[in-house]
Amino acid sequence: MTGGELVDLLSRLTLHMDEELRALAYQSLQTLVIDFPDWRHDVLAGFTQFLAREVLDTFPQLVDNGLRMLLQLLTSWKNALAHSSTNSLSGSLSRNKEAANQKKTDVSLRRH
Repeated sequence: MTGGELVDLLSRLTLHMDEELRALAYQSLQTLVIDFPDWRHDVLAGFTQFLAREVLDTFPQLVDNGLRMLLQLLTSWKNALAHSSTNSLSGSLSRNKEAANQKKTDVSLRRH
């Protein structure tokens, strides 16, 4: 099964009659967006294509739910980006601080 097929299957399952299956399918899509940066674009593109092709506007409740899920996926992506940039910024700051401390230690050892 390819990545596109997986996203398509999970997207279809978000409209399943079984509430638990719907929730698990959406949670899986959200996990792909949050934890796997390489999948983010594929998940959003696949879910958007699914909504545009398969969800008919004669069912406004399904359209509303689908758009709500799409907005939540986009928000998850944005939050994941903000979280990763915060981590990388704090990581680089701590590395710079450690390097400065190491230089101070080297200088003080040379004096003795």
